Amino acid sequence: MSDVTPPKAVERVTPTGSRGNKSFEFTQQGDSDEHDRPKEDSQEHNRHVDDIALILGVPAADISPDIQQGLSNVMNEFDRQRRELDFLRKRVAFLEKISDTHPFLQVMSRHALERAITKVLNRADKASTENTFICFQIEGLESIRHTEGLSMADLIVSNCANLIKSELRASDIMGSMGGYGLGVIFTVTTYQSAEEKVGALVPLIEQKMQATHKSLRLVYGLHLLKSQDTVAGIFAAADEDLRRRF
Repeated sequence: MSDVTPPKAVERVTPTGSRGNKSFEFTQQGDSDEHDRPKEDSQEHNRHVDDIALILGVPAADISPDIQQGLSNVMNEFDRQRRELDFLRKRVAFLEKISDTHPFLQVMSRHALERAITKVLNRADKASTENTFICFQIEGLESIRHTEGLSMADLIVSNCANLIKSELRASDIMGSMGGYGLGVIFTVTTYQSAEEKVGALVPLIEQKMQATHKSLRLVYGLHLLKSQDTVAGIFAAADEDLRRRF
């Protein structure tokens, strides 16, 4: 029986993008795993014939040396594929975590927010609960971006997001709507209750923002989530309510 030569392992792809220490730590761990692989392969290369016989249900004495070697190669390749699959699953989980996190705000990305809204809609339809979506925009931010730069605009949005987040319950959900827009889902909250809460929260945040930039205003729009809503329709309805108010 001819030998089955295990193919080379698939090369790893280093994640790109501005992820700071997270990417570095993951890459370092990946490099460490890469160095460990030859040890694992060498240890499994001489898999004992009794192990193979146990798996196949064949007496070890009935397996010839050539068959032993061929089966050993097959089993080693199986083990290598299993390690590769484990690695790829970890990489997928890592990349999903990156895609679900905003680049610089401590909130979820728009993609993750859209997915969260869909989950809330599905749960609400079964439990018959009310949930309200609120979109926030900082008015006057563009002029500050032009005069003081992008880093100042990012800092203002980051501070505003942290202030909003600090007032939310554990069950509430907050994420980016893209650009400088922020979206919040007040779970198990009626439209009226959400409007009262936001109406009390916004002046407090505005007061803190205006301590350094008097031209800033925090504007908002609300939309009561309905089971037949789409994510795009929710964003559009909340934005329309924002423009109607301000």
